[in-house]
Amino acid sequence: MRQVREEIRVPTFDRAVSRKLRRLALEKNDQFRCFMCGAENGDADPYDPGRSVTLKVSYIIPKQSGGYDDISNLQAICSTCQEGLRRLTLDRPSAQKLLIQVRRARGIEQVKVLRWLVGKFPRQAVQILADRS
Repeated sequence: MRQVREEIRVPTFDRAVSRKLRRLALEKNDQFRCFMCGAENGDADPYDPGRSVTLKVSYIIPKQSGGYDDISNLQAICSTCQEGLRRLTLDRPSAQKLLIQVRRARGIEQVKVLRWLVGKFPRQAVQILADRS
C-alpha cells in the first residue's frame, strides 16, 4: 500500500515579506490604494492633518493565527486603517447604506464625495458621462 505524504505548511516568523511579494500585494486589487479606505501613499491622515498616511502590507490571516507569506493572504492597507484594525474591524457598508449616508449629507459634502470618486475612478467616470450623452 502506497502512503501519500501530505505537505505541511509552517508559518515563517523570522523573515519579512519579500520586496517582490510586497509589490504584488500593493498592486493586487486596489493599485497602490488602501484596501479599506482607498487612501494613497502620502494622503493626509484624516485624524491628524499634520501626518500623512503610508501604505503597508497587511496579513489577512495573521502569521500568529496560521497565515502564510502568500499573495492571497496579503493586502495593501494604510497606516491609519492598520492602527484602527488593531482595535476594531468594521464590516464594509453596502452600496445602499453608503448612498443613504451621501443623500443625507449637505450638498457641499456630496460634491466632495463626487470629486473623490472621480479622482479614484477617472476612466469609469469618463465612461459614465459618455454613456449619459
